[in-house]
Amino acid sequence: MNQNHSLEPLSKNGDNKSFLLLVGWVFGALCLSVPYNLYWKLGNGLLAANILITLILAAAGAILVVASIRFRQRGSDGFGSLLKGWLVSAWKCNGIFWLMVFLLLVLSDIYALFAVDTDNALELVGSSLGRLTTHAASALCLIFLFQFVLGMTPKPLRAIVVLVFSLAPILVVADFLLKQYWNHSLFTFVNSLTASGSFDLSKEIAASGVDMTVNQFLGIGSLVLVGSFLFYLGTSLIRFRVSNRFILSGALFCWIFTIVESGSSHLYKRSEEWQRHHKLFGTHIGIFAPPAGFEKMDVAFRETSPAPIRDELLEGLEDAPHLQKPDVYVFMIESWRSDSITPEVTPFLHRFRKEEAQDLGRTFAGSNCTPLSWFSMLHSRVAIHWGEAVKQKDGENGFAGAYPLKVLKKIGYEIQVRAVCDLSYRHLGPLNFGGNHYLADMTLDDSEDALLGSIPEREKFIMRDQREYINSDPESPQFHFTALDSPHYNYYWPSDFEQLHENCANYVPGNLAPSDEIIGQVVRRYENAVHWVDYAIEEFVDFLKFKGRYDNSVIIITGDHGEEFQEDGSWFHCSSLNKYQTEVPIIIKWPEWVKDVPPQDNVSHYDVMPSLLNLIGLNPKYYEDLAGQSLFDYQDSPREAVLSTVHRGESGIGVCLIGEGRKVKFSFPGPWSTSVPKQLVVCEYSDILDNPLDFRKEIGTLSHTDYIRQQFPRSSSRFFERFEKHSSQ
Repeated sequence: MNQNHSLEPLSKNGDNKSFLLLVGWVFGALCLSVPYNLYWKLGNGLLAANILITLILAAAGAILVVASIRFRQRGSDGFGSLLKGWLVSAWKCNGIFWLMVFLLLVLSDIYALFAVDTDNALELVGSSLGRLTTHAASALCLIFLFQFVLGMTPKPLRAIVVLVFSLAPILVVADFLLKQYWNHSLFTFVNSLTASGSFDLSKEIAASGVDMTVNQFLGIGSLVLVGSFLFYLGTSLIRFRVSNRFILSGALFCWIFTIVESGSSHLYKRSEEWQRHHKLFGTHIGIFAPPAGFEKMDVAFRETSPAPIRDELLEGLEDAPHLQKPDVYVFMIESWRSDSITPEVTPFLHRFRKEEAQDLGRTFAGSNCTPLSWFSMLHSRVAIHWGEAVKQKDGENGFAGAYPLKVLKKIGYEIQVRAVCDLSYRHLGPLNFGGNHYLADMTLDDSEDALLGSIPEREKFIMRDQREYINSDPESPQFHFTALDSPHYNYYWPSDFEQLHENCANYVPGNLAPSDEIIGQVVRRYENAVHWVDYAIEEFVDFLKFKGRYDNSVIIITGDHGEEFQEDGSWFHCSSLNKYQTEVPIIIKWPEWVKDVPPQDNVSHYDVMPSLLNLIGLNPKYYEDLAGQSLFDYQDSPREAVLSTVHRGESGIGVCLIGEGRKVKFSFPGPWSTSVPKQLVVCEYSDILDNPLDFRKEIGTLSHTDYIRQQFPRSSSRFFERFEKHSSQ
């Protein structure tokens, strides 16, 4: 490699390299918390964090050994000279390159600052200064790490170091785009992809809706690497010397300033704007900084119906003559939000919900992503336990499967599963239907050779297969679970289907600030897909009526999660627990013997399976300890719901409690791990429509914990064994 790009240290004392690199790694490891807030945890699924932290610790350990040997060789008198030499050492720095990294970081926040609605100059100035110093500290830390790593790397390998660090501008841009489209940082995005403990690139590409092969993806990645390397070399025209003293003092000053600004921001910002500020940027500053929020609390989530209890109940379960066993048909529709049910978009389901189904008021998914929502409904367990469930396997079959399905199986139900998606994706099939799908009498999914063609064509196939089986008049009571994927991005419908809208987008445009017209084109495409699903379900319901199996059947139609179209600053789902991503239709048509079911409100996925087991006539002991409550258990006061996610995004929101006209949102003190958190941070109060509320007016003189207990009495007692203010505060 050309000597001009080697960035050799200018210090004459070459023996201090090991000590310098040790200090560099330690300082760099601490400052990595500035952009990404790393906590020293190695949890299942945090692959990106595991790799990065392991590399840092391994390097630091090796350097520490070398440094200690060198120090012993030089004696105690050498420490002062080492420290002095290190401080005055200077490096040749690629000025244009690092300036561009800093400017890209700043520009990403300037774009975000435009979204701050305030006439308070102090709020705007404080936010701007806090973000400028954050990015200055980040850029200085990157320079610090780069120079020391390069200085200690053998010359033949320095091109690799330059190649890796040259990706910085690309990664900054990628991070910015991820925040705009999915409200994730790059780091948390990688962690979320590995949350199930494994990562299959082909399945992740397919699940994203992006029409790209693995080879194409890798090819583009290779071009990005080469382009980044050339970019770095091409911007090395201007170089300057920067001393370790300047880097250290500058980064430390910026770091401390940002921590102070973050901690004091609530003093000069309106409380509702302060909430939005932290939601907008979502960056925790420094490993010693308190998380963005009002109050930290210690919690212990209640594990409803633990495995030993479930197994004991199943052993004593016997079929009985008094049990009423209607056929059950569950349709899980991908990315289906509640407000898409209109006379125009879904004429059949709009009429069906109004005339044939129970009025359930406002209804919610258990989470904002598919694996957790399936888990919340089929297991009737709070979605926050999904990560723990993924780690647990039972016997030779692997996963034990959903307890409510075991109950149905035990009393004679035949279970059939049909899905357009691949059920091996993030353990969708095994976790819910048991290892090797042993709970299902028949399984048909995307892994089968029979499911070929486009998503709508596959949907046609599984719906036709379902009708053909029912046409054989099976004698056993039926439980059919059918997953339809057309409303998932890029939104699909059959080529021969008369679409609702002609003027719609073929893909989500890359505009960073899309106009209402552009958003409308994407929404219209989504509505075309939902319109097709409405037709497909109407066709199936008509078939049940023709076969005479409709009256005494249970039909459950719901969405796994919602879909956001820039209403809260993001596309799609998996980024926030707002109403757009979590309010989904739950339409339940009961058998004809169920009369005069009163209306409900705040019903969630958790309530589906307890209601079904209650309907059948089982003893309450078989469902009363599930997370949900039967819809036949009438309550004097409105229900409450708890939502959670493994994909908390940059908003930091990981848990949300919903009650009568109110929401309270919690973040986690550290990045999400698949373990159930032991602490939560109260970070936002809002009305049911996600409009921020001034917490000072809300809680008065109460502590946040006491107010939440008062406002959400059922949730705080039912879902938590421990729910109290953190003792250190």
